[in-house]
Amino acid sequence: MPISPYNPMTPDDVRAAGETLKKLAEQLDTASSPQEAARLINPVVAPEEGILPILSLVLAAASRTASRNARPSDFDRDVWHSLG
Repeated sequence: MPISPYNPMTPDDVRAAGETLKKLAEQLDTASSPQEAARLINPVVAPEEGILPILSLVLAAASRTASRNARPSDFDRDVWHSLG
């Protein structure tokens, strides 16, 4: 089901994703062949639909949210004031 303001992700959804990644790590550690490991790791590193590209989108969104909601410190104000 797509995520929307009317159907937001819950902390439990996020924890479930983390548990899935932990299971993947365990399976990779016990993979019996390079082929099995490749089969497991392919969905992680796939360029468009892989976990890593999607995780980079999540981290970028978190960074934008933090920047948007952060209060500037006195140091930041002084630096920006100095820059003109």
